[in-house]
Parts: sequence; C-alpha cells; structure tokens
Amino acid sequence: GDYIGTGTMAARFFIKRRFRNFAFYDMIFPLFLFLAGVSMPYSFSKRLQSGSSRKSIYLHALKRMLLLVVLGMLYNGVFTSEIDHMRFASVLGRIGVAWFIAAMIYLNSSLRGQVIWLFSLLIGYCLLMLHVPVPGHGAGVLTPEGNLSGFLDRLLLPGRLYMDNILEAEGILSTIPAVGTALMGVLAGRFLK
Repeated sequence: GDYIGTGTMAARFFIKRRFRNFAFYDMIFPLFLFLAGVSMPYSFSKRLQSGSSRKSIYLHALKRMLLLVVLGMLYNGVFTSEIDHMRFASVLGRIGVAWFIAAMIYLNSSLRGQVIWLFSLLIGYCLLMLHVPVPGHGAGVLTPEGNLSGFLDRLLLPGRLYMDNILEAEGILSTIPAVGTALMGVLAGRFLK
C-alpha cells in the first residue's frame, strides 16, 4: 500500500495521467502566469512613472511575446523535421501570448474594465465550449476528441499536436482561460499594491 514516508504517495502528485486526472505540477503553469500578472501593476506603473511612453511599453511587450513564441517553437524543434512532425504550440508561446493580451488589457482599461474583461473571457470560453457543436460530436462534449478547443486545434494548427494529434495542451482557444489567469494576477497585484 501507499504509506506516508514511503515516497509512493508523494510521487503520485508528480505523475501526469492523460487528460482526466490532476497532478500537482498542473498548478505550476497557472501559478507562474498568475504571478506574471501580479507583477504587471508594479512593473508597468514604475515604467510609466519613470517617463516611458505607452508606445515603448507596448513594443517591449510585443517583443517579449514574440521572443517567447519563437523560443517555444525552437524548444519543440520546429525547424528540425518535416512540417507534419513539427509542434508549433508551446508553453513558452502560451505564456508570451497570454501575458501580452493581459498586459494590453491592463494598460488600456480601468479596474472595472479589467474585471469585465476577466468575466467576459471566462464566461465566453465556457459558453463556447458548452454550446458550439463540434462536427461528429455535437455541443458540450468535453472529451479530448469532442471538445471545441481540440477541434479548432486540429483544424487550424499545422504540424503535430501534443496529445496524439487529438488535442493541443497550449492550443488556440484554450489561450482564453490562460489570459484570465493572468488577469486574476493583475487584479491581485492591484489589490496588493
């Protein structure tokens, strides 16, 4: 059996099981994105107070996003094989895109606007996932094969997808809740500041 202190119980928190189960390290990415959001009110207000223009901050954010997207593609070996075997989406790319979108929302909207964005994104994502029919599966099917996010990834992303070419963990539509996570961090950062 599994007894505390044997290591087998603790090890289960770090073992990834396909799609249906939750592992401890599944919290690392959202926590990182949340903390990146927390830092925005501090870093952007400091840059604005030191005289940086909004345009320079926008360009800096755009460069950071593009750098993370390219580094993620390089890490996945995007230029080392045929296009059918390349994986274009990546964790680094997802961080870059979600952080950039959250940064643009933070820089261009009030606290009220940021809260509206957050709820609109998350409710909109849920409505899409539950009510848009997927060919061959219908609406509201949340399996890897039948959900809207996986369908759009299979339809729009070139190359290989992360989960047996069924679903991309860092896909297109699933970027929406990642932006929401960063915005939750922004709101926490504003509260802490």
